Amino acid sequence: MAAKITESQSEQFAVELLVKQGCQFIYGPDIAPDSETPGATAV
Repeated sequence: MAAKITESQSEQFAVELLVKQGCQFIYGPDIAPDSETPGATAV
């Protein structure tokens, strides 16, 4: 039987790959419109 890859594993792999390429990872709720540090003020 083939190994199964979960959504979480796929997401973690993608995040690690992008960070290695120089992208900055920011946790979504930290930049939500209603947070203390919103990522955008208008949509």
